[in-house]
Amino acid sequence: MQQKFAQPNAFLFLILLVFGTTSTLAIDQLLKYKIRQHGGFYICNQGISFGLPIRAELFWLILAIFLLLEITYIIRLLKNNRLQFSLAAALSLVTGGILSNGLDRYIHGCVTDHIYIKVQFLPVFNFADIAIFLGFCLFYITLLKNDRHTGDKL
Repeated sequence: MQQKFAQPNAFLFLILLVFGTTSTLAIDQLLKYKIRQHGGFYICNQGISFGLPIRAELFWLILAIFLLLEITYIIRLLKNNRLQFSLAAALSLVTGGILSNGLDRYIHGCVTDHIYIKVQFLPVFNFADIAIFLGFCLFYITLLKNDRHTGDKL
């Protein structure tokens, strides 16, 4: 039996996308502000994920390419009427997280990482990193479910 997915209309999809992106960005920036202003543990990460070094020009190029690909993907979804709540949630988590870390890099020259879990293999991270990770997981799961149930890819 084939499962039906709830499909929002284009306007609702875009509202969810904007609201989710803005909420993710706002929550992350508020947490970072509180940590920086009121004293608390944080590091100024000038690299990318896991502290890997990257030149500023390359970072902005990668960010621009990602945003261009995402906009193209969203236009394709709108055009083909393949809208899903889970895709709006996934894309807004990823976009909000990336924009928040990008805003940090633009304003402070680095990304404020402040969540430290005493596990040997985990780096220091922030709310935006969690949002990006969960967004990509949700995106991947949604694509797998769509492929399994409909036989086509988004």
